[in-house]
Amino acid sequence: FLLNEAGCVLDDLIVYCLSDEEYMLVVHGARAAGDFAWIKARLPEGMFFEDSTEITAKIDLQGPASREVLERVLGRDFSFLNYFAFVKCEFEEDPCIVSRTGYTGELGYEFYIRDDRAPALWERLLAETQVKPAGLGARDTLRLELGYPLYGQDLDENHTPAEAGLDAVVKSQAEFVGKAGAFLVRSKLIALSVAGRRSARTHDPVLLPAGEQVGEVTSGSFAPSLGHAIALAYVRADAAGEKNYLIRASRTELEANRTELPFYKDGTARIKF
Repeated sequence: FLLNEAGCVLDDLIVYCLSDEEYMLVVHGARAAGDFAWIKARLPEGMFFEDSTEITAKIDLQGPASREVLERVLGRDFSFLNYFAFVKCEFEEDPCIVSRTGYTGELGYEFYIRDDRAPALWERLLAETQVKPAGLGARDTLRLELGYPLYGQDLDENHTPAEAGLDAVVKSQAEFVGKAGAFLVRSKLIALSVAGRRSARTHDPVLLPAGEQVGEVTSGSFAPSLGHAIALAYVRADAAGEKNYLIRASRTELEANRTELPFYKDGTARIKF
C-alpha cells in the first residue's frame, strides 16, 4: 500500500525487484501521476526515479489455459513461475517482463512491453484460438467474485488497510508514512451475498433490518459464476458483526447476508505446477 500521512490508502501497487538497485512499481492507472509525485517528494538524494507510464504497455492474459498460450507465444517453459513472481523475457527479440498475479482470480499472466510493440503482441495473442478479448467490465465482475478490492471503490484515501481487512499486508517493522494510522478501524469492509439477480450499486445505503443506516456499498454486481448478486460494503465497525442487512437500491430494498470471502472458491490463480 501507498499510504498518506493519516494511514489511509493512496494506492495499492506491486513492487518488482528487477535487480539489487532497480525496482519497478506497477500502480493503478488513474493514480500514476499522483503516486509519482508523492513518492518522488520523499526519495533520498541520489536516487533516480522515472515515470515510464506513457511508454509502457500492459496486456493481461488470464484464464486456466493461459500458461499453455503463454508458452506457445513466447516459446519457452513457464511452469517455474510462482504466484506473484516475474521473469524477464523477449517477444520477437524485444524485451518484455512477464508476471503472474491473476487479478481475475484465475491463473493469469501479465506482459509489460514497450508501447509501440504492444499491437504486435496483442495480435499474436488473438491469433490463438483459445484467446478472446475481454474488457474491464468482465475483469471487474471476476475480481469481485474473488473479493479482490478495487482502488477508487473498495480502497481510497478515507479508509485504512485495517478497515479493508488487509492490515496483514502492512506488516513491515520499519517506519513508513502513515504507519501510526494504518491500523485504525472505524468501519469494516464486509462481503454481502444477495439472493436473486438484482445487484446493488456503489454508494447504495446499507441498513440494519430495523432501518438504521450503518454503511454503504462500494462494489456490487451479479456474479455469473455463482448465479446471484454479491457486494462489498463499508459498514460501521460496531455494526459489522451482524448477519443480516438491507441494501437500499434504486427501486427496492435487497436482503443481504454477510458471508466470507472469497465469494467464488474455485479460482485457479494460485495453482501450483
